[in-house]
Amino acid sequence: MRIAVRHIPWKPKSVGVFPGRLDYPRYTPIDRWIIRLIMTMTGGPTDPGAVVEFTDWSEVEAFAREFAKP
Repeated sequence: MRIAVRHIPWKPKSVGVFPGRLDYPRYTPIDRWIIRLIMTMTGGPTDPGAVVEFTDWSEVEAFAREFAKP
């Protein structure tokens, strides 16, 4: 299967990458297992009942304010 790639001439002046929420109870068993494996390797939380918010919302808001400037 071939996927067409479209090129868009617009290039953002800034890009933001933010961590999100880890919500083990909402994941399927296989997803939970894979995420726990990754978290074990990276030193993150592995409790299968854990819900952890990693997002720094003030950082997201600061990025949004900067991005919205003309």
